[in-house]
Amino acid sequence: AARAKIGMLFIAFDTPHRIRVQATAELSDDPAWKAKFPGCELVVKAKIDQMWMNCPRYIHPHKRLETSRYVPDANGDAPMPAWKRIDIVQEDLQPKDVGKADAEGGVITFEQYVEKLQDGTA
Repeated sequence: AARAKIGMLFIAFDTPHRIRVQATAELSDDPAWKAKFPGCELVVKAKIDQMWMNCPRYIHPHKRLETSRYVPDANGDAPMPAWKRIDIVQEDLQPKDVGKADAEGGVITFEQYVEKLQDGTA
């Protein structure tokens, strides 16, 4: 609650268009809100304090080719991201993710993760 002020930048790359928002955030574990976002653990509700159009002159136009495979499906299921396989993060994973690296090909080093980022497989 002491650090509830947030700033967000929304960019429509295909337009290009962008909006800046300053808001006060609140975490919610309300089941009705969580049901709207399959796979979420909490919902951040934001009360807008200020909102304004932001100059888009440096936004290069882009076209969406596909949705990320990491977006949860209607049941909230999504593939395990590669960063959860990094050796140095294993002890900090949530209990539901502990041990899942083995099924995804095993634990990897940070350097192997960087390679995955560079070749687009992370």
